[in-house]
Amino acid sequence: MGGAGGSTEDYSTVTYAVGGVLVASGVGATAWVLRRRSKPNRL
Repeated sequence: MGGAGGSTEDYSTVTYAVGGVLVASGVGATAWVLRRRSKPNRL
């Protein structure tokens, strides 16, 4: 993967950003499902 110089740093930054978004969306989806299961009558 990679390249030379700042390209590897840019790639790692993008990777961390994408990973953070995926983790956040996963946690948010899990919390949403748990809330729906615990309170099925509410929207």
